[in-house]
Amino acid sequence: MRQAYIFCYSSDVGTRDTVTDVIDKLPSVLNWRYELPNTFLLVSEKSADDLAKEIRRHLGKGRFIVVELGPNRQGWLLPSAWKLIKDKHDPE
Repeated sequence: MRQAYIFCYSSDVGTRDTVTDVIDKLPSVLNWRYELPNTFLLVSEKSADDLAKEIRRHLGKGRFIVVELGPNRQGWLLPSAWKLIKDKHDPE
Protein backbone atom coordinates (compact mmCIF):
# COMPACT_ATOMS: atom_id res chain seq x y z
CA MET A 1 0.00 0.00 0.00
CA ARG A 2 1.27 3.47 -0.86
CA GLN A 3 2.35 5.68 2.01
CA ALA A 4 3.40 9.31 2.19
CA TYR A 5 6.62 10.14 4.06
CA ILE A 6 8.52 13.22 5.03
CA PHE A 7 12.28 12.97 4.46
CA CYS A 8 14.37 15.63 6.23
CA TYR A 9 18.13 15.69 6.00
CA SER A 10 21.03 17.66 7.41
CA SER A 11 23.28 19.75 5.18
CA ASP A 12 26.11 17.24 5.54
CA VAL A 13 24.06 14.72 3.52
CA GLY A 14 24.61 16.81 0.41
CA THR A 15 23.16 19.55 -1.69
CA ARG A 16 19.57 19.62 -2.86
CA ASP A 17 20.76 18.59 -6.34
CA THR A 18 22.73 15.64 -4.93
CA VAL A 19 19.76 14.42 -2.91
CA THR A 20 17.37 14.97 -5.83
CA ASP A 21 19.58 12.83 -8.06
CA VAL A 22 19.45 10.01 -5.52
CA ILE A 23 15.69 10.28 -4.93
CA ASP A 24 15.11 10.23 -8.70
CA LYS A 25 17.04 6.95 -9.01
CA LEU A 26 15.33 5.07 -6.17
CA PRO A 27 12.87 2.59 -7.68
CA SER A 28 11.00 2.40 -4.37
CA VAL A 29 10.10 6.11 -4.52
CA LEU A 30 7.00 6.36 -6.71
CA ASN A 31 6.51 10.14 -6.42
CA TRP A 32 8.27 12.93 -4.62
CA ARG A 33 8.12 16.64 -4.08
CA TYR A 34 10.65 19.13 -2.71
CA GLU A 35 8.61 21.34 -0.44
CA LEU A 36 10.82 22.99 2.21
CA PRO A 37 14.58 23.44 2.68
CA ASN A 38 16.23 20.04 3.21
CA THR A 39 12.83 18.34 3.08
CA PHE A 40 11.17 16.08 0.54
CA LEU A 41 7.74 14.49 0.51
CA LEU A 42 8.05 10.89 -0.69
CA VAL A 43 5.48 8.33 -1.79
CA SER A 44 6.42 4.67 -1.62
CA GLU A 45 5.06 1.21 -1.01
CA LYS A 46 8.12 0.47 1.15
CA SER A 47 8.40 1.02 4.90
CA ALA A 48 10.25 3.95 6.45
CA ASP A 49 12.95 1.48 7.51
CA ASP A 50 13.39 0.20 3.95
CA LEU A 51 13.51 3.73 2.54
CA ALA A 52 16.03 4.86 5.14
CA LYS A 53 18.31 1.90 4.38
CA GLU A 54 18.09 2.57 0.65
CA ILE A 55 18.79 6.28 1.09
CA ARG A 56 21.76 5.57 3.39
CA ARG A 57 23.16 3.09 0.88
CA HIS A 58 23.14 5.76 -1.85
CA LEU A 59 24.07 8.86 0.14
CA GLY A 60 26.38 7.20 2.65
CA LYS A 61 26.70 10.03 5.14
CA GLY A 62 24.91 12.61 7.23
CA ARG A 63 21.85 12.64 9.43
CA PHE A 64 18.30 12.30 8.18
CA ILE A 65 14.87 11.06 9.17
CA VAL A 66 12.08 9.32 7.24
CA VAL A 67 8.65 9.54 8.90
CA GLU A 68 5.31 8.22 7.67
CA LEU A 69 2.70 10.97 7.42
CA GLY A 70 -0.47 9.86 9.18
CA PRO A 71 -3.86 11.53 9.56
CA ASN A 72 -2.74 13.74 12.49
CA ARG A 73 -0.93 16.41 10.48
CA GLN A 74 -1.20 20.13 9.87
CA GLY A 75 0.82 22.95 8.38
CA TRP A 76 1.05 25.59 5.68
CA LEU A 77 1.84 23.97 2.33
CA LEU A 78 0.67 24.44 -1.22
CA PRO A 79 -2.57 22.62 -2.12
CA SER A 80 -0.60 20.37 -4.50
CA ALA A 81 1.61 19.22 -1.60
CA TRP A 82 -1.44 18.30 0.48
CA LYS A 83 -2.88 16.43 -2.50
CA LEU A 84 0.34 14.39 -2.82
CA ILE A 85 0.18 13.55 0.89
CA LYS A 86 -3.51 12.64 0.78
CA ASP A 87 -3.81 10.91 -2.60
CA LYS A 88 -0.23 9.53 -2.87
CA HIS A 89 0.35 10.85 -6.38
CA ASP A 90 1.65 14.08 -7.87
CA PRO A 91 -1.24 16.21 -9.09
CA GLU A 92 0.96 18.21 -11.48
